[in-house]
Order: sequence, then C-alpha cells, then structure tokens
Amino acid sequence: MTAGLTSRDLGTGARKWKVDLPDDGRLGSSLSVRRVGRTLLVVGSDKKLRALDLATGRERWDTRAGTSTVLPAVASPDVVATTRCQGLRCVVEARSVGDGALRWSAPLDSTGDWLGSPPVAQSLNQDRALWPASAVIVRTPPKGERYEVRQLATGKIVARGVAGDAALGVVGNLFLRQTEKGVLSATHVTSGDEVWKRPADGLVVARAPDDSLRWLGMPDGALLPLQQLRDTEDLTVLDHLRVIDPRTGKLVDHQLGDLQSGSGRAVPADGPAVTAANATAGFAPRVPVVWGWFERKVAADGRLYRTGKLGPRAVAATATQIAWNPDVHPFAGGGRDGAEVYDRRSGKRVVRYAGEDDVYVRSEGERIVIRDGGREYVVKP
Repeated sequence: MTAGLTSRDLGTGARKWKVDLPDDGRLGSSLSVRRVGRTLLVVGSDKKLRALDLATGRERWDTRAGTSTVLPAVASPDVVATTRCQGLRCVVEARSVGDGALRWSAPLDSTGDWLGSPPVAQSLNQDRALWPASAVIVRTPPKGERYEVRQLATGKIVARGVAGDAALGVVGNLFLRQTEKGVLSATHVTSGDEVWKRPADGLVVARAPDDSLRWLGMPDGALLPLQQLRDTEDLTVLDHLRVIDPRTGKLVDHQLGDLQSGSGRAVPADGPAVTAANATAGFAPRVPVVWGWFERKVAADGRLYRTGKLGPRAVAATATQIAWNPDVHPFAGGGRDGAEVYDRRSGKRVVRYAGEDDVYVRSEGERIVIRDGGREYVVKP
C-alpha cells in the first residue's frame, strides 16, 4: 500500500507536487516527515530514510529497507543523525544531507534514541522537528549508564562520563548537564571549555516528557527550573515561570497570571529551523505557552485565556498565534465541535471555527493548521 505526500503553496493552497510512498495501511499515515533546509527527510513503513527535494518532490537518495525503527533526531544543514533500532539493539548513524553518505555510526543503548535532543521539544505532533545542534549524546550499551558526546560531523568523541541520575542535553555547540546534586552547566563541544555554571540552588530543570527523566526538556529552546522534579507536560507553576537561556545560563522570571492549582504543561511552538547559526551558536529561547489544564486556561505573553467550561482537548502555538479545541460534549449541551485562534501580539481572537467533524489544531512551522475530519485549513499568521 502507499500513502501520498503532497506539497502545497501555503498562500494559495495550490498543489505543487505529490509522491506516493510505502504505507502500512493502518489508520492514519505511517509517514514521518522532517525538514532540513530545502530537503525533506521522510520515513515510510518500509523503514527507509528518504531525502526528497522540497521544491520538486524528487528523491535524492535513500537508505536500505529494514524492519527496525528509524528516528531522525539531530541535524545541521550538512549532517543528520538518525537512530536505527532492531528490537533493543540500536545504532546511531550520521549521514550527509546532500547525498546520504554514511559519515559515521556507533552502538547506542535503546534508552538514548533522542541523542540529546529533548523529546517533544517543539511540536506536540508526531512529526516533531529536528533539533539543530553540532553534537550528539550517545548513551552506550548495555544499560545506557555511560555516555559519549560526539561531534555530529565527524563522530569524534569529545567527552565521556557516567550519567547516573544526571540529565543531559545539547543545544547548538553546547553540551548541557544537570548533576544529581543540581549543578547545571554548559560545556563547549569543540574547545572543551566550560561556558557557564549555575550552582545547586534548590531548582531542578524540567525534564523531557519521555518517562526516563534522563533528558533536559527545552520547549521553545528554554530550560525551565522548578521547585520539584517534573517533566514539561506536568509543570508546577502558579503565577510565574522561570526561564534559563541555555546559551548563557541567565535566568529570567516571567509573569504568567494566576493558574491557582499550579498544574500546567508547556505547549512549545514548532521549530526552530535547522540552520548553520542554530546548529552552532544555538538560538534565543522563547517563553513557552503554558496550558493550565485544571484551570482550563492558557497562559501566553503575560495574558490568561479562558478556554471554556470543559477546557480544551488540544492546544497549539506558533510565535504569533495560539489555538485550541474547546472540549465539546453535544449531549451535555456543549455545542458544535470547533477551534479558536488568537493573535499573541494583540490578544484578540482572529478565528472562530465551527466544525462538522472531529476538529483538532496543530502547529506546522509558523502556521496554525485546523483539521476537520479529512479537511485541513491553514490560518494566516
């Protein structure tokens, strides 16, 4: 069976090209799509990694088929690091984005398939964006208790250590680590110099939501120090959110508004793009949108938005817009399924959509997409 991958003009909706790729026929497409510059990296049900030209859809290269899982995780404009697993046996493969040539490979523990990028770092969608960086973290077999920091381009090992209960991450050309005692630091991958260090001050950086608590969560590129050990989908916040810039270690307090219960989850925007600057120097973090699910509120840019009596089913964010699906129960008088979109700069609602089928919102780059059954609508930013 096949699934169609279609490219459309975001301004007009006109189709630019369509290609058919292997699909397993299950409910929903098995295609996974990620972008590096003018290249789309696509994984189908045959577990091949394909590179397609963004402008034409033409296939540039592919890898061998297999029965393993394939997860592109970290990239620069020239190299992409991919995890390939067969059961619990995994390897990391670094390939040229241009021609698919294998640069290097190494054994990998199955618990380390994100390679130092924070799982669900940007979008909450299945097709999360690639993480721009110049290094990867390889947790070595058999139990992933030891790690190697390798340069993405060459595979050269620039640091080794025992992870223990520490949480790790990479951003740009920096290796980030918070020890089990709470000391947070950043080390330059190329020079080995310590760029900054924050002493243990009773704050624990929120972890990535993959249940391991081994990876630093960085929604919208921000480190979020908390009073308790939590992941980014279970934040303990009241009226403010602390944000650490991973490039400098500088901490800034941001007002959210009163979430009362203190329970929320970060709703990161999609991105950042894989560029040379982002992969080497990192990128400026943004304050992530916080969905206060218990209060049925969304906190963004110093404003609190009320999402209805029943709260939203889903929340999506870009740099300029936020959107959600009010949870609807028609038999309880909830009304029609739909979506609302707000401008983050003005706080005003720009779209109120009444749907005819199951409606969901998501972010794609800098656009909000509303899905209504089999139809999709792109909201102008």
